[in-house]
Amino acid sequence: PRDEPVHGLARLAVGHHEFEELGLGAGFVVRDLETHAELPCELVHVPRGGEVLVPQFFDGVGERRLELVPTPNGRRAALETDRGDVLETRHLRVRWAAPHGIVELVDRATGRSLLHPDAPHAAFQPVHDVTPVEDPSEVCAVRGRMGLNRKGPDAIVSPGATAGQARGRDGAVLATATLDYELAGTRLCQLELQAHVHAPRLDVCLRLHKESLWAPENLYVSLPFRAGEHARLLLGKAGVPCWPRAHQIPGTLTDFYAVQSGWRTSTPEFAIHVAMPDQHLLQLGPLAHGERLLAGDPRLADAPAHPYGWLMTNYWETNFAADLGGFYEFRYAL
Repeated sequence: PRDEPVHGLARLAVGHHEFEELGLGAGFVVRDLETHAELPCELVHVPRGGEVLVPQFFDGVGERRLELVPTPNGRRAALETDRGDVLETRHLRVRWAAPHGIVELVDRATGRSLLHPDAPHAAFQPVHDVTPVEDPSEVCAVRGRMGLNRKGPDAIVSPGATAGQARGRDGAVLATATLDYELAGTRLCQLELQAHVHAPRLDVCLRLHKESLWAPENLYVSLPFRAGEHARLLLGKAGVPCWPRAHQIPGTLTDFYAVQSGWRTSTPEFAIHVAMPDQHLLQLGPLAHGERLLAGDPRLADAPAHPYGWLMTNYWETNFAADLGGFYEFRYAL
């Protein structure tokens, strides 16, 4: 439906009974009904069936009809194996190492690192903090003393640490890896990476089983992407691009911002776009307790803006549930 060129994955959903009746487990192909060409495709198992992923490109407004054809000589679901420490396509190279997680993310076309060299945490590394409360009757009083910090000076900060071997698969459309993390405040923490074979894109999903605490807590995920040494960070704000710290009223907060669909970091030659469809608060101020700098403060010129997705807090119940326990999934796309 869009006028501009669009590249992405068509997801052909196949229910469990259709999957069995069509015999897709034995193999299949996908054909374009107009050109009769066979297209690259990959089967991914999902609850109650499967999805067949097909890379698609549209110059603009248009329509395409695809046919899913069972054939014994066609593609099957890729088998999951131990991944090691590298995920690689012709577009991207991702490398991780214990305990931090992703320590290298490279655009292979240019050899450019996509990570800020001075970032406090690794890419997509979850970070949890909690402010201890000795007496349960003090849970409100402790919060009241925090001011603009949303945490106390004695907050315990716990970055997630990778645990065990990464798992993954190499398909015709996606190369994937799943990393397990040990993270305070959670019973399960997994990071799934999906590198597109046919495009310079990385899809990421952070899955959590979160415990619920009375003590003030926060959960972040590190997004330390930088397009170059002199890159500028631009926020997508309700249809209007915004430069944080510059396009705002003096004296207003510079720690976190609401974004509509995401943000980008760019130079005149190169750009990284970060989509955030499931959470919309971007933390740019330091995670540590301390004096908060407001717009117009000259010290902001020397203060780095290391992006984090602010996933959860129980400081207030306006933008987040007061009870943070349960299962969550947060998706990102680079």
